[in-house]
Amino acid sequence: MQKERLAEDMRLLYVAVTRAIYQCHIGISAATIGRSVNGVFEQTPWAHLLGIESTRPSWPEIKAALERRIPAETIACSVLGEAEVRRFRPDGPQQASIQQPAEVEAPVSAWQVASYSKLAHGESNVRLDDKGDDDQETVSPDEEVAASRLSAVDEARWKDDIRYTLKGSALTGNCLHDIFEQRALHPQGDFQALVAKMLFRYGLQKPAMIRGESADEYEQRRAAWVPDVAHWLLAAMRQSLLDDPPGRPLSLQGIFNSAAAIPELVFDFAIGGERNAIALTRVNQALAFAGVEGLSVPGGRIHGLMTGAIDLTFIHEGKVYVLDYKSNTLGKSPSHYDHPAMDDCMKSRRYDLQYLIYSTAVHRYFRSRYDDVYSFDAGPGKELSFGGVFYLFLRGMGLDEENYAQYGIWFKRPGRELILALDAAFALASEEL
Repeated sequence: MQKERLAEDMRLLYVAVTRAIYQCHIGISAATIGRSVNGVFEQTPWAHLLGIESTRPSWPEIKAALERRIPAETIACSVLGEAEVRRFRPDGPQQASIQQPAEVEAPVSAWQVASYSKLAHGESNVRLDDKGDDDQETVSPDEEVAASRLSAVDEARWKDDIRYTLKGSALTGNCLHDIFEQRALHPQGDFQALVAKMLFRYGLQKPAMIRGESADEYEQRRAAWVPDVAHWLLAAMRQSLLDDPPGRPLSLQGIFNSAAAIPELVFDFAIGGERNAIALTRVNQALAFAGVEGLSVPGGRIHGLMTGAIDLTFIHEGKVYVLDYKSNTLGKSPSHYDHPAMDDCMKSRRYDLQYLIYSTAVHRYFRSRYDDVYSFDAGPGKELSFGGVFYLFLRGMGLDEENYAQYGIWFKRPGRELILALDAAFALASEEL
């Protein structure tokens, strides 16, 4: 071990000496010589190179050994404190000439990296994960109005269901997203094992204790926790999303099995240009055409990159679809996840803006790479077209389909004119692309 350590020290010394181009200064400190009774100098590369056997050599001994070992014309040695001190003395009085720097106005740029979240909240210049705040347990005023129509009896019936006992938080939302992402990549694995792994990773592997609950009652809930989550998500994956063509319903598990899906499709595309104010105006005109609230951007300019990540992009029956998982807690019973309630959430959380940005990104992707077979609407010689957008509100899914068919499933296909208008507005094109 000592020989290996010495060999490593020799290598480091060699590297240090041979890397110098003009001059190399090397100091041998008192710590290298050692302050212990026995000394450690014999363990250093210097002892090996200079042939010094003393455990505590003096400075003159080391200097003499260096001068013997290395030609005088290539090295100069001095002992600290013995070197001649030289101080700089100017030839004459020097007058410093100080000039005030010219005032230069820093250029102001409107260029930014924007995302749906930042545009929706009127902020800029910071990339934000689009799914970070989806699962906060809050209800908008519109959702409160919808919830007032529901009876307390309905919520009492579902109070112990895993969909509503799993607390809403950003961690919960990210955990459920990751479970589906891994399932898309490995559709045939042990799903309950995957759920257990992800719940543990996010610190959600056990339920919170309820006041007044006995130890036995809590242990029963804890034992059923992971199986209940797995059963709920499996039921959601089996739920029919679309019956097209008739008699061949589409499910999330079927999408995963098809191997025609891309989870977490990341995109970046240019927005705006030098005429920044015009770009924002055109974007807002296109949004108004769709009945979507416009953007309010600081400075009234939009220019740079639009970025984001789409939970799932897939192809089914010759159509390209966008799918996003939402784990928002809209209420504590299935009735909170009907179509009117989901519509309210889509507007209040600005998901209407999000799905339009995602649709534009996917349209651009397929148009640029598969133009020979893709068009937004099916046309002559085109095998692929845009199918639409799914938003899956997971806490309303996986229920009895006879009574809760299509609960938790929000679907829309934006029109061709709208997406092309948005595409052109983001690009600030002078004519339709």
